[in-house]
Amino acid sequence: MTPPPSAPDPFAPQTARQGLRRGLWTIVTIGAVIGIGLLAAGQTPIGGAAIRDLAGRARPGLLAGSFGVMTLAFLFMGLRWRSLMPPPHRPPGTGLMAIICAGLLLNYALPGPMGELGAAWFASRRYRVPLASAIASGVAARLVGLATAAATAALVWLVADLPVPPEYRGVVGAAVI
Repeated sequence: MTPPPSAPDPFAPQTARQGLRRGLWTIVTIGAVIGIGLLAAGQTPIGGAAIRDLAGRARPGLLAGSFGVMTLAFLFMGLRWRSLMPPPHRPPGTGLMAIICAGLLLNYALPGPMGELGAAWFASRRYRVPLASAIASGVAARLVGLATAAATAALVWLVADLPVPPEYRGVVGAAVI
C-alpha cells in the first residue's frame, strides 16, 4: 500500500485559497441543485396535495434503512474492486466507494461506459494504480457483480412465488436465466 500524500500546511495561503474556492463551489453547486429542483417542481403538474400525501405515506425509518443498505452496497463494490487489483495496490475501500459513485454519476452525464473509464482514471490518478490494471479490475468487478445479481435473480425466481401474469411468465423466466 502506498503511503498517503503528506498533507499541506492548513494555514498556508495557497491551502486556504483552495479551501475557500472548494467551499464556494460547494455552496454554488448545492444552490444550483436546489434552484433547479424548485424550478422543476414548479413546472410539474403535480400539486402540493400530492407531495404532502407522498410525504405523509413515507416511512422515514425504512427510507433511512434503505439509504444505509445502498451505502453499504457501494462500500462492498469498492472492496470488491480493491480485491481484484494487483497486489502492490490496495487503495482504501471508502476511497474506491467514492470513486465508484463519481463513476456512476458520469454514467448519467456521458454516453456509453464513460463512468467505468472515468472511475478507473480517477483511481489511477488518486492511488497511482496503473490505468490498465484499474480498468481490468473494474471490468472484472462488474462481471462478478453481474454474475452475483444473475444468480440471486435465478434463486429468487426458483424459490419465491412471484405474481407474474401468465402471458409474461416465459419472458420473465428467460430474462432471469
